[in-house]
Order: sequence, then structure tokens, then C-alpha cells
Amino acid sequence: LRSADGTRVYISAEGGHHDAARRLNSRISDRDAAVYSEEDLTADDVASLTSVQIHAAFYTFLASLPNWSQLAGGEFDRAMAREMSSVA
Repeated sequence: LRSADGTRVYISAEGGHHDAARRLNSRISDRDAAVYSEEDLTADDVASLTSVQIHAAFYTFLASLPNWSQLAGGEFDRAMAREMSSVA
């Protein structure tokens, strides 16, 4: 997700899946490691477990708005309200 003019990245996919899979695979046979798998992991396996990176520019953008009702037709505001009520 980028700003409307495309100059700022707000949300991006996490990268480094190949390196993460390599590191995890190196620990699968280590009995003292908390890594469990029946077979070696691939970069796609790791990608399916990861999420996104939220950049500071997104928080700055959200803070600059008078409210969040215009974002995604109000869905963002409703989703945040649900998340915050489940934390409390």
C-alpha cells in the first residue's frame, strides 16, 4: 500500500523468505530448537506464515486524519474498533 501519489510506502510484504527458510531448515534436526517440521520448508511455506510490515509513514498518515470513517468505506475504523475492544 502506497500513498495516493505513490511516493510513500505504507504497508509492504515482508521479504527474506528464502533466508528464513534456510535458517529454519538448519534447525529442524536440532532437538534443542523449537523448530518442528516433517520436511524442509520452502520460501513459499515461509511466505504463507508471514504477514506485512507496517511503515511509520502509515501511522503518520492515520494520525493526520480527523477520523478514519473515509478509509475503505468505514471498514478500517470498524476493524480497528473490534481489535481494540478485544485487547481491552
